[in-house]
Amino acid sequence: MVADEIARDLPRVQRRIYEAIRDAGSAGIAWREVMWKVYGDDWAGGPTSNTVSVLINQHLKPTLKRYGLTISSRGGPGSLYRLARIEP
Repeated sequence: MVADEIARDLPRVQRRIYEAIRDAGSAGIAWREVMWKVYGDDWAGGPTSNTVSVLINQHLKPTLKRYGLTISSRGGPGSLYRLARIEP
């Protein structure tokens, strides 16, 4: 399955972000929920800033692009993140 191949290609934090957004499906997922799924079991609580968005843009999106996917959102407060196919 392609989803399993993608997950195997990603380091732990990126994999958790990808899986949280993937599992949300077309409904999408709010950034706060993504952070909870990624760092909910971290005793330190994870990063205190929005550095994860940088991680997505610089590292996760290029990997997803190899599989014809991207992460999309409309931006702004309350945005929902979804996986989307890249149109050729």
